[in-house]
Amino acid sequence: MAGPGSVTPPWISEGMLREPRSIEFWGNSRVALNRAAYEVAHRINPRYVWLEIGSPEDEVDPDDPAHTGVIPDDMLYRTVRPAEFKPDNATANLAMWSVVRQDEPDEVLHPLMDFLRLPERVQEVIGNAPREDRPAVYVAANADRVLQFYPDDPSSTAPILAVFVRERMSLIVTILNRTRSDRFLHDYVFEIRSAAGAKWQDALLVCERAPPGQGYEIGAAVRAFPGA
Repeated sequence: MAGPGSVTPPWISEGMLREPRSIEFWGNSRVALNRAAYEVAHRINPRYVWLEIGSPEDEVDPDDPAHTGVIPDDMLYRTVRPAEFKPDNATANLAMWSVVRQDEPDEVLHPLMDFLRLPERVQEVIGNAPREDRPAVYVAANADRVLQFYPDDPSSTAPILAVFVRERMSLIVTILNRTRSDRFLHDYVFEIRSAAGAKWQDALLVCERAPPGQGYEIGAAVRAFPGA
């Protein structure tokens, strides 16, 4: 079998790799979702950051990228408990008001507030991301485990995504067995379909949303992992 990432899937476009983008993978196979995220992440920037959201007692698939050794240890935050991803850190916001001038313009204040409402671990990742010609990459694997903290509301999701755009960072999110209306705020949205009992290598991918002019056929099922 070819090694992970050795064959570029045709659903990865040049446009996806060049500019900071937000990408959501959702579907019914956790390992396939995370494998798809890996296929994109290491091609955008080999120095991506991967946050594995979960708890030590969670069942782990041995083929999941966070547990196979393909992600370097210095780029992997493994088993970050879901509770660490609650937004709107009160202590951080209190500190913010001690340094912001009363006459600070909205165009400065609002982005700062949006950043400080992010979980502390996410702020850390964004702050430490390498600033290069290519976009930085942040993977939030297993984000379904923290959706309880984030309403399915485009008006509250949009400012979060805007932080990553301002920081020139591509955001890749994987969500198991959940569909949200705010997923269409992402630049790319892909569903991963895996038949019951099938291997992750046989999963199909369906593009639900993509920027125009990049060759995507919306709604068409293709093999997610050619060469695997």
